[in-house]
Amino acid sequence: MIITLLIILLSVSLSTNELIKIYGISQVITFVYTAGLAFLGIRQLYDGQGYFFEFGFRQKNLAGYYIFVISFLIFHFLKNKGVLKNLTALLILFFVEYFLIKDRTASYLIVLYFIIFEYRLIPKNKISMTLISSLPVVLTFFSLFLAENISRYAWISRFDYILTSRIQLWAYYISSYKILWLPQNITASFHSMYGSIPFDNAYLYYLLNEGLFQYCLIIALVVYALYLACKNEDIFIFSMLFTLVLYNFTEMIGFDAKSSILLPLSFLLLIQRNNKILSNERKVFD
Repeated sequence: MIITLLIILLSVSLSTNELIKIYGISQVITFVYTAGLAFLGIRQLYDGQGYFFEFGFRQKNLAGYYIFVISFLIFHFLKNKGVLKNLTALLILFFVEYFLIKDRTASYLIVLYFIIFEYRLIPKNKISMTLISSLPVVLTFFSLFLAENISRYAWISRFDYILTSRIQLWAYYISSYKILWLPQNITASFHSMYGSIPFDNAYLYYLLNEGLFQYCLIIALVVYALYLACKNEDIFIFSMLFTLVLYNFTEMIGFDAKSSILLPLSFLLLIQRNNKILSNERKVFD
């Protein structure tokens, strides 16, 4: 969390354009470099059984995450380039995510991002803006409810099957650790006979690991950033924030500022709240 805080503080001197550029370029370089090593045989291209591509990353979902966030820039570049080019990019990205990497979360969210961004589906009245902005809070309580009641309701077990047994792991952590006001050190993965299984829920992990006080600050920051993006009708930033917030429900990387723009961008929007955030007529890469 200390590294995340330092990155957030360093981002204060940047504009939103500059911050998006830095993250965008770094994520493209990271993916190309890591995948390049995999194709050269230095890193592992496939998983151990050859069932899906890892592109050199330690797990397939991490590779899926980088393609997911790079898609933000791809669709931004293709804005006003015609429906055919946009749909072609969408189909290619979905094919890679769903059939090669087999990351369902990232593949579905790429489609959702495309729909929101392409059709400018952004809340415009205060009620809808408030409801959408409260999504991180809703997902926190929903995650807790699922973890605490998996053995009580049959529909949660069925939902757990769809989430590839993630809720069972959440339940294990919730039963093993108490929610404290101050941080505590918990492992980010569970070691079983099948190997290391990641926590895969940023809301519950950060709630347990960072403590209630810090967690409330994080959630309040993201909630306000979503509201500002809606208020300024910035479809590009809103689409990014909204899909990253959803991504955190089944993955854990979204609050890690070393790899995710979510918290630095949210803090920057807070600092620059009296300014127009990023008009859709301007390009990120001028």
